[in-house]
Amino acid sequence: MPEAIDTTWYGIDKAIADYTEAIRLDPNLALAYNSRGIAYQKIGEEAKVAADFVKAKQLGFEPQVRTQRNSCVYPPSTQCCS
Repeated sequence: MPEAIDTTWYGIDKAIADYTEAIRLDPNLALAYNSRGIAYQKIGEEAKVAADFVKAKQLGFEPQVRTQRNSCVYPPSTQCCS
């Protein structure tokens, strides 16, 4: 699975534009909706956050919470974060 863009150095506007382009190219790319939602969250666009998170979930995206050492703590499964 592709990794999300690190928006701390990349720039929120550029990240949003890239995720939007990825969605245009593949409207079923759940990770792009989720990642764009995170980017929108960083700039306070709450309505867009909600819409993107709902769409990502509809497409089957299951968020994974990671610790600082990048090891997955949720959801518990043998394939977590692989």
